[in-house]
Amino acid sequence: MPIRDMADSSTSRTLCAVTSKPVPLAYNSKIKNFPRNVGIRPTVAASQLTDMVMKIRVAIDARKDPDLLIVARTDARTEYGLDEAIRRAQAYAAAGADMLFVEALESSAEMMEVCKHVDRPLMVNMVEGGKTPIMSAADLSKAGFAIAIFPVAALLAATSAMDQVYRYIKQSGSTVGC
Repeated sequence: MPIRDMADSSTSRTLCAVTSKPVPLAYNSKIKNFPRNVGIRPTVAASQLTDMVMKIRVAIDARKDPDLLIVARTDARTEYGLDEAIRRAQAYAAAGADMLFVEALESSAEMMEVCKHVDRPLMVNMVEGGKTPIMSAADLSKAGFAIAIFPVAALLAATSAMDQVYRYIKQSGSTVGC
């Protein structure tokens, strides 16, 4: 299932659209946050709540494909804390978002807290070396997450394999027997 990022030019992943078929981007806004909005970096500014609610409503109104899911992301955890991140997720749900993504949760307890207080399907980001603890897909599902993304797992595996190959070449002078 492809994921379409509907972020505007100055914020990162403010809205995502998930669909079973290609979807043209139907929404573009120009909210100017600088530096860019990325929840795993502690120095970034989160989007204003009212601006994000407006974006969600516009996306809902523009939706033509009934299979299109509107996924709303908040990076508020890093800058404003867990309670504010949950409050924003609840506001995005009330605005009509189909799924919510609370970025940069810092413990399994925080993950459970979000699942407990947000009445919408939830997406979680499993990034090796990120703030959110890595859990298995089964444990995430049991906790209440509907979708888990593992955005760099394949890249890390590929670079590990490349490292092994180049070490072999350095040691043996060839790829023969590698």
